[in-house]
Amino acid sequence: MGIYKLRKVLCVLAVIVMAGCATTGGGGGVERDVGERAQARWDLLLADELDEAYAYFTPGYRSSVSRRDWERKLLLQQVRWTGAQVERVECESEDVCTTVVSIDYVVRGTLPGVKEFQSDSMARENWIRTGGEWFYLPNK
Repeated sequence: MGIYKLRKVLCVLAVIVMAGCATTGGGGGVERDVGERAQARWDLLLADELDEAYAYFTPGYRSSVSRRDWERKLLLQQVRWTGAQVERVECESEDVCTTVVSIDYVVRGTLPGVKEFQSDSMARENWIRTGGEWFYLPNK
């Protein structure tokens, strides 16, 4: 097989592989958009950029919980997040998705003699698209 035919075969295989990723949720389209937005929100939370992170909540949530009340709740909790990584995105429609996020955290002063306890956990987060943009919808 000549080099020209080999290149042509490799190009065809590359197109097939890329098409397969697009149809099996391999990080394309809606899943990619939600994953990027969810990761951006966590990056802001970890950087203490609370004003910007608050903007990721749904408009309905923001109309019922003020930024100040949400921030106060965060500051009073015993948990401090130290890392977060969006592991996967599952979409049930074009406008409703769930992310699975691996979260590293430290719990302060909950046990006698233990100042901090470090651990990690998986969390599921709800995301909805409204007005063409994806927003985080917390559980009640």
